[in-house]
Amino acid sequence: MEYIYFFETEEPLILKFDLVPLDELLLHEEVIEDHLKKLSCAIKESGVISDPVIIDDYSKVVLDGTHRVCVLKEMHLEFAPVVRVNYAHNAIQLKRWFRILDGSEKDIISVLNNLNYEQVDLPSINSDLLDREIVIAKKNSAFIIEAGKNVFEKYSALREFEKLLRKKCVRIDYVTENEALESLSQGKIIIMTPRIEKQDVINFAKKNLVFPPKSTRHVFKLRPVFLNFPLSLLKELKAAPEARKEVLREFLLERIPLEIEGYLTIDRFYEEDYLLLFV
Repeated sequence: MEYIYFFETEEPLILKFDLVPLDELLLHEEVIEDHLKKLSCAIKESGVISDPVIIDDYSKVVLDGTHRVCVLKEMHLEFAPVVRVNYAHNAIQLKRWFRILDGSEKDIISVLNNLNYEQVDLPSINSDLLDREIVIAKKNSAFIIEAGKNVFEKYSALREFEKLLRKKCVRIDYVTENEALESLSQGKIIIMTPRIEKQDVINFAKKNLVFPPKSTRHVFKLRPVFLNFPLSLLKELKAAPEARKEVLREFLLERIPLEIEGYLTIDRFYEEDYLLLFV
């Protein structure tokens, strides 16, 4: 079943609802163990998968829903409710998570001194460099970390840097770029992360190389939410594709898709233009 969203100047965004074997899905990012445990309890208690997993239609790389996929695998289920999209569409944006560091500046600098870096004046850094490197920024100073030849190696180095920070009891908050830059102006120390391209996500996932948690942030112009697909139906699914399509068709016929404006907080803050809910 498809939901087509029409734009004034672009090709339509097509959301293809499907039930896909879990072993066909490719992950591009690691899970956060605490979040995985909480989500697992919530799914088992509610008996539903609230939001569908969003995947690239061509590569079957998971763009949103890594934790949901892992919970379903832990439950020994074989299929996941998904929405397949054209990842190349301009309505799907790939953004970054920056970090705000909350801890002793002395401790942060001591960890930094274990790495190779170049210290520069923050205003002197050009935007291209900010897109390519790990940058620790404070006030008007910046430390450019020398790590890795490609974006995956850089994020792997960032993972190790964060582990060392936590050992020093430095708290790391994952925030949007704008939130981090606002905190920087208020005197906080932040980590500005390298930009990841969509093709990086696909290429490394195909090699079974997963980025650390909170590396990518996908924003969809229209995000499907609150599908509430029952675990009981997933447990009863047959292998035959046509049988799965019929189960999904019957389920969706009982739901009414409702498009509402985004930029609102429900269970969390949604920065999408629109949400597609099912009631």
